[in-house]
Amino acid sequence: MKICIVEAAYEGSPAEILAQLRDAAFSRDDFTSFREYLAYTARRIEDLTDIRIPIEQYDTDDGAAREIISALESIGALDVLEDDDA
Repeated sequence: MKICIVEAAYEGSPAEILAQLRDAAFSRDDFTSFREYLAYTARRIEDLTDIRIPIEQYDTDDGAAREIISALESIGALDVLEDDDA
């Protein structure tokens, strides 16, 4: 998958992309696990947009990350340039 936020491009699996975004904005010590970061991100988006992001229904980080990316794309916060699973 490849996405673009403003003029920055991120590439990898959905979880790898969200990990890149986490690393750019937070210290790894800010969250006890990657799943905690995903839950935090989903809650922030839900609070700001009223879009429900049901990451708890996914067994994998990739599934949860894909749901977050989809929500961000739906509000125009990023563009999906390539999606290997589409």
